[in-house]
Amino acid sequence: MSFDLHFIIITSISTVRIRKLGLASFLSSFMELYRNHRDLLRFNQFFNVYVSSEKLDEKTLKPYRGMVEKAREQFHGMYLKAEEDHTIKTDEPEALMFSTTLHLMFAAITRYAVGLVYEPEEGFDAEGELLILKEMLLDRYRA
Repeated sequence: MSFDLHFIIITSISTVRIRKLGLASFLSSFMELYRNHRDLLRFNQFFNVYVSSEKLDEKTLKPYRGMVEKAREQFHGMYLKAEEDHTIKTDEPEALMFSTTLHLMFAAITRYAVGLVYEPEEGFDAEGELLILKEMLLDRYRA
């Protein structure tokens, strides 16, 4: 990719803030992406389709994997802090918690950004629904 996707996606919230404030801040970073970078999320959807339909080599995917690794590093700092201060459960493996939160939040914000959602006749509140998902994940992992 010719632009620094990591800068927009991962730095929408600072590493220091994630370590200090924990899982809520990590999840809030996805809300920031949805509020401020919907075009990027729509691009990401089409990029995902492209990547899954083509046989790309590791060199081509290196920037993408690097972006995910940066997010994992940020999450790791938060997880280590949680092991000390017991702000979230750490009885579940860190990799599973990271993967679950990353995939669910990215899938949800991308789906809403693309517009592939159920829309009741009386309307709906996309941000409100995303906040419910965030709270559900927080409830799952809160100590």
